[in-house]
Amino acid sequence: MKFLVLDDDIFFAHLLADMIQQYFDNSQVDILTHIDKSIDIESYDAFFLDIELNNENGYDYASYINDSLSSYKPIIFVTSHTELWKESFTYRPFWYIDKAHYEEELTKMFKELQKELTAKDIITIKYQDILTPIPLKNIIYIHKEINNLYIHTTSQTYKIYQTLKVFSQQLNNQFIKINSGMIVNKNYIKEYNKKTSEIILTNNTLLPVSRSLRKNIINQVNNL
Repeated sequence: MKFLVLDDDIFFAHLLADMIQQYFDNSQVDILTHIDKSIDIESYDAFFLDIELNNENGYDYASYINDSLSSYKPIIFVTSHTELWKESFTYRPFWYIDKAHYEEELTKMFKELQKELTAKDIITIKYQDILTPIPLKNIIYIHKEINNLYIHTTSQTYKIYQTLKVFSQQLNNQFIKINSGMIVNKNYIKEYNKKTSEIILTNNTLLPVSRSLRKNIINQVNNL
């Protein structure tokens, strides 16, 4: 698993990173002391954000993260400014940690975060009036047409009535958005064609990549 810590208190940032790595075996933790919008947000599983930064605001970064991600990922606010709790709910935080009691609160939160990050292995859809479970690993890609979604799996294609935005919140970090109407499972990407700006899937399906997402897609494909 991969985590991002944003905190201008470098001592606390490293302390937090050490605790994360102790709890989540073989995890990677990157540390930022200021907001950086050039990094690959999609590559992280969860975010630990301080709110009050030097001339910056952790809420602004939370808003940027939520807007940039193709699917929901946990944001944990870590701060000594408990009076800001109410405002934080606007940004859909997974948890809120008071630095004054961080050891006790992190222990509780880590357990819940682990459940959250490991629970998304199967989704259940309503297909032809029947609740149907689908393993995420079997989904190749999803695309929308008007008010319908088409879920392309290794065995069949399901047509359901749901928005892509709502459906994407059930997905894990193996899925990436390639244009406004498509999300793809990275495990089925074979390569990216720069000339045509298309990704080629393992079944040789070609899917278009929007201009605004090309850089992120190239980074994702290079890391496969």
